[in-house]
Amino acid sequence: MLPHQKLIYPCPFCGKETLEVLWWPSHKAAKRSGSAAAGSKTTWRRMPEGFVLLSEKCSNCGKTAKEIEREKSFNIFELFCRSN
Repeated sequence: MLPHQKLIYPCPFCGKETLEVLWWPSHKAAKRSGSAAAGSKTTWRRMPEGFVLLSEKCSNCGKTAKEIEREKSFNIFELFCRSN
């Protein structure tokens, strides 16, 4: 599994690359369950990729993180696919 990556992305309002984003890829996670009588059972499930906006605001235009996340054009997955 790739580790978490800190990336720089453009602001959807001003277009300058000023936003820090923490991104992680999809991965498999184990879930263990069981009892003393039945033994343990491990199931695997696929966890989706995700991201967290680390910047509190854009240093260029001053828009807050909440305004940036609400903007429909701020799609981190689309931006990540274009950059790779």
